[in-house]
Amino acid sequence: MKIDLFEFARLGGEAAGELPLTRMQRVDTPDRSGAMTWKAAVGAEGRRGFPRLDLEIDGAIPLICQRCLQLMMQKLAIRSRFLIVLNESEAGALDDDDAYDAIVGATDFDLDALVEDEVILALPIAPRHEVCPDDSANLPYVEKKPSPFAALAALKTGARGDGGADDNGGGAAR
Repeated sequence: MKIDLFEFARLGGEAAGELPLTRMQRVDTPDRSGAMTWKAAVGAEGRRGFPRLDLEIDGAIPLICQRCLQLMMQKLAIRSRFLIVLNESEAGALDDDDAYDAIVGATDFDLDALVEDEVILALPIAPRHEVCPDDSANLPYVEKKPSPFAALAALKTGARGDGGADDNGGGAAR
């Protein structure tokens, strides 16, 4: 959906919609059925008087669990706030403000691309079920390695057979 972001901000606009996963070509998902719902609204003025765009995105996206390698649904609830600026230099001047990201407004602003960007940023690096359907995937993989001290203990007790005491009874060095 393309909008005139400056006019949208001037009018205090609100818009809502649904973005199908089939139109999110940059989102890596094994199943493109479904959609993300979004709502965009102009909020109170942000820093330095720039208009603020509030964006809410909700939905679930199919991903592959990195534990069990089965399909899972990852729920997303994204809340983002942006300051609408006129150009890249204004955006660069706002980089120090952690509360808001800056977006450069345009008369043909692609709201769908912004929604897709926010979905990509919200995806987990390694998606995992809370509890995998296959119980074996829920157990942490622990490789049993022999203790290096077990060999020393065997040498100490195995060579004498008496738990380490020497022949003179005191255990003193000779």
